[in-house]
Amino acid sequence: RRELEISGCEGLESYGGERVVLRLCDGLLTIDGSGLVLTSFSCGNMIVCGEVERISLGGEEPEDR
Repeated sequence: RRELEISGCEGLESYGGERVVLRLCDGLLTIDGSGLVLTSFSCGNMIVCGEVERISLGGEEPEDR
């Protein structure tokens, strides 16, 4: 729960210490937690470090940030 590596990222929708929203080819990937930090973003691969509490994949960005 301290490091998450994601491939296939097309972009970053929003970024904060408690929520990161990534754009994938299939929709949005939302990572919720605490102390979230992007440590790498290269060639569609991203590494997020911190306390990951929840990961959700969906077509729309969550309304409550």
